Amino acid sequence: FLGHYLSNHDNGKNSCESSPSCIGHSDGFYLDRTKANCQSYIQCLDYRVANYSRCAHGQRFNRNLGKCTTADQVPCPGK
Repeated sequence: FLGHYLSNHDNGKNSCESSPSCIGHSDGFYLDRTKANCQSYIQCLDYRVANYSRCAHGQRFNRNLGKCTTADQVPCPGK
């Protein structure tokens, strides 16, 4: 059982490295930098992650506006 768990869950990162953080962010919405899809974002409240969200199909999170916009308006590295 342990071998199966580790082979499916141990990606070389501890949970802190792969979890989004609000450290240094004021209240608002921010790109989830732990995801490479440019669609995932977090809501920070009192320097803590209050909510995890994802933009609708065909949209990406616009860091400048703090909201989802059409994908062609948001460059996404690796896409």
